[in-house]
Amino acid sequence: MKKNIKKISYSFGVADLLHIGHMQAFEKAKSEADLLIFGLIDDKSAEAWFGQILSTFQERKETLLNIKSIDKVIRQTGFDPTANLKELRLKYPNDAITLYASKNWEHLISSSALKDLNIEVSFLPYYEKLSLENILETLNKQAKVVNTRNTLVSTKANTLLALKELLTKSKIEKILVVTPRELADSASALYEKIKTTFGAGKIVVRSSCSQEDGYDKSNAGFYESVLNVDVSDREAVLNAVKTVGNSYLKANPDFDNSDEQILIQTQTENIAVCGVLFTRDINKNRPYYLINYEDDGLSDSVTAGRGGVSLRISHKADISKLPDRWRNLLTAIKEIQSVLAGMILDIEFAVLNDGSVVIFQVRPLAAAYKFKKNLNDEDFFAELDREKQRYADFKDAYSGVTMMLSDMAFWNPAEIIGSNPKELAFSLYKDIITARAWNEGLVPLGYKSVPHNLMYQIGNKPYISLEYSFRSLIPAPLSETLTKKLVAYYRSKLEKNLTAHDKIEFEIVFSCFDFKTDEALKELKDNSFSDEEIQSFRNALFGLTKDSVSRFFDILREDKKDLLQAETVRAEIEKECACESVTVKQLISYIQILLRELKLNATPHFSRQARFAFIAKSFLRTLAEKGFFTQDETERFMLTVQTVASDFQRDMNAFLNKRMTTDEFNLKYGHLRSGTYDITTERYDKMDFTKSAAVKEKDMPKSAAKSLDNKRLQAVLDAYGLDFTAEYFQSFMKTAFEMREWFKFEFTKILSLAIECLAKLGEKLGFTREDMAYLDIRDISALSFYENDWERADFIRTLRDSRKIAFEKASLFVLPDVILNADSLDVIRIASMRPNFITEKTTSGEVVFLEDEKTMDIDGKIVCVTRADPGFDWIFSKKIKGLITKYGGVASHMAIRCAEFGLPAAIGCGEHIYSSLAGAKSCVLDCKNGIVRKDSL
Repeated sequence: MKKNIKKISYSFGVADLLHIGHMQAFEKAKSEADLLIFGLIDDKSAEAWFGQILSTFQERKETLLNIKSIDKVIRQTGFDPTANLKELRLKYPNDAITLYASKNWEHLISSSALKDLNIEVSFLPYYEKLSLENILETLNKQAKVVNTRNTLVSTKANTLLALKELLTKSKIEKILVVTPRELADSASALYEKIKTTFGAGKIVVRSSCSQEDGYDKSNAGFYESVLNVDVSDREAVLNAVKTVGNSYLKANPDFDNSDEQILIQTQTENIAVCGVLFTRDINKNRPYYLINYEDDGLSDSVTAGRGGVSLRISHKADISKLPDRWRNLLTAIKEIQSVLAGMILDIEFAVLNDGSVVIFQVRPLAAAYKFKKNLNDEDFFAELDREKQRYADFKDAYSGVTMMLSDMAFWNPAEIIGSNPKELAFSLYKDIITARAWNEGLVPLGYKSVPHNLMYQIGNKPYISLEYSFRSLIPAPLSETLTKKLVAYYRSKLEKNLTAHDKIEFEIVFSCFDFKTDEALKELKDNSFSDEEIQSFRNALFGLTKDSVSRFFDILREDKKDLLQAETVRAEIEKECACESVTVKQLISYIQILLRELKLNATPHFSRQARFAFIAKSFLRTLAEKGFFTQDETERFMLTVQTVASDFQRDMNAFLNKRMTTDEFNLKYGHLRSGTYDITTERYDKMDFTKSAAVKEKDMPKSAAKSLDNKRLQAVLDAYGLDFTAEYFQSFMKTAFEMREWFKFEFTKILSLAIECLAKLGEKLGFTREDMAYLDIRDISALSFYENDWERADFIRTLRDSRKIAFEKASLFVLPDVILNADSLDVIRIASMRPNFITEKTTSGEVVFLEDEKTMDIDGKIVCVTRADPGFDWIFSKKIKGLITKYGGVASHMAIRCAEFGLPAAIGCGEHIYSSLAGAKSCVLDCKNGIVRKDSL
């Protein structure tokens, strides 16, 4: 080497807590060069990597300049030294430059980039004992500070170049990096370069901007990418490069994009599934792989915002049990994690038809920048293992096998009490509905007796036993052999179509006779049921349904009588509770009496009336499906139904227009709350509706509401052997719909008072509603055994504190909608549920997400609510354009309300669709074609 050529060493790092390892590295680098330049990592990058640093950039720089072996200190932004090395090469074009880097940062260095710059690299041994991570971890153990290790790798292109040489479990397509400057200097030369690199075929031109992947945002999908570009088409290739380069100016037209990278790769073909994977869950930093994927064969489906399916896989899941595509993918991901140890990653991928894995991008998970602390994964999985054992103990009393569970089947708890309810809401729902009343109401109609608890809990999430649901909807006269055969068939049917788990009464189970039963039962013939079994089942359904309809008004009269008796008890207790002198002991007694009345005279009756409404719904639906009446005719019939929602709309308008006093309004509706079982939500009589704008009465055109034609209906009834008059049958359907809602409205008065008594009890003992939410309703009975209030308060305090901790821990679990077996708790698939569309109308407009706020301006908007609770009935007093709910069934409270008002709605969209609307300014609700989506305008 000529003497006039200088030797330059470049090294980089944080240099916060210097130790002997650093000194040895500096001396080694200097001994080989005339000049040692150190690239000092900027504060933001250093903090993002290590969670915290002790010294500022300037303090670290001053320290380094006092080290004899270091000649110069410059700023390095991020952990990729490429940009600084380019500057050095420009400044020292003819000098020998060697990069000295720690061995553990080898993955940050692109060997091809160094080759292009004619820079050698020397990796130094990592002095792990005194690494900054270990020093900080030791210090932080004392201060209980959690090290948040968020990371930045490099640009998209540089990262892929670095990984391409290291990965064996996946592949990265051929890469060429170009710049807008090359296009500006010589388009012909650039095209020849691209053509020479890729030859023939298709390429994809992708963004690789330095602004693309940051700590607090990734700008994923923000810049353009152009797919399926034919290499032989010169104009298409150059236009694609231009399009991507120009997209860098989106956020800032003055941004200098000249030397920004544009990544060109071979177009991946034969894609079976593609998507984005996060190596930890982005919501709470939980140890799950989060996979958002599409199987439409397009490599940008997810990042382009077209939707897809979500899959979460526990870090401890046995990947050998996974389908090939996911087993291969996780094997590839684990290899990348081993290379980029300790990083939380955001990875774009594809799995090809042959099972091989292609990696499109690896970047730091931008959301990880917001993590305040890391979970203790070992503790997390210990808790999850306990939940798995708990689930294993949930045995079907009739078959002995572990039950299948659903959060929305039959008595849909996710809709009623939410997917993460506190102890009080869960225990109340269990006590008055799912322990006994759910089945007690059905037995008198001729259904099987299933004297078992229907609802179970994994973590905080409530689930319904599918086996018990199936059995309870089978006619009592059927033999045990045929009953078990039907339950097994329903299980198998649901396993093949999990999106029907919230629609089991319509799509899985044959629970009553309707106008399509005979043709529907034909599927049993193809599933090992004999003609004799099918006929026996058909006759039982027909007999049960006909008998129930014929006895409806007699049963209704008795059920009303019982409910009014319970209402009398409620009214008496309400007066007593209003007294300031009421004692804690009295409140305990009142709560117990109210709950007893509910279980004796209210909730079994509601269960029964809800079943009548379902039978009516089945008949009405199949009248249209069979073509006996049009969809428009059945919708007009529903407009004749006058439920309590109709009264509420009228009375709310009267109240807002000052034709009804506050006392009158509260007397009738004051018991309602947006969370029927939630003690923390306010009742209507505690809320101020006067801020709501008064609206005109919403008068439905008289011609819209219309009964079905009796002559045509009678012909149908006669043809099916249903010896009812058309007038009686229409009266049954109309009244059944109305009474379901009336019974629910009335029994919630009793429940609401019980909750208020509980809140008052807590207040007298010094506890808030939030505190009382952690009690199990059974704890109230235990309170009566204590002699004085301070002992009762101590008892509540102890329970609150322990359950609050348990609740927070259990809230971290990611749990599926349906649990088929224990593996369902490790692999959670969140599919796009099929909403229940009401009416055949289409509407679009501004979206408003409504939770507990009652004064929000919702007129002329499409309203989104998590669960379809009666406490949201007030929205029907507004001129809303449509309704979208996360939870809710086809025969649910809100579905009936919307049908009554002719309001377009998508009930029970599920997590995926509902979340996809978050942040949308407007959406399209096309009920006829079954579409709910963001408005593209």
